Amino acid sequence: MEVLAVEFLSSLEQSSLGEAVRLTPNLYPVLAIAGLNIILFHRGVYRSVTKWDLHTPPPLRARMAALVSAVSWVGVVFAGRFLAY
Repeated sequence: MEVLAVEFLSSLEQSSLGEAVRLTPNLYPVLAIAGLNIILFHRGVYRSVTKWDLHTPPPLRARMAALVSAVSWVGVVFAGRFLAY
């Protein structure tokens, strides 16, 4: 979680540097969604992980959290890659 905070603060600092980093704010919503997903997962569905059966699919909320996580982190990677353009 500390990594998210450091990344967010450093991107805020970069966005105040000038024209070259104007695309940086596009990264904020995706990072916020990824961070919120982590918090909601660990405070919600993850508390019952010991009750999950290994031979059945995980609960729907866990699968939805996994989907949101994968999509948001792919978005973070793409947004980060396009900062230079």
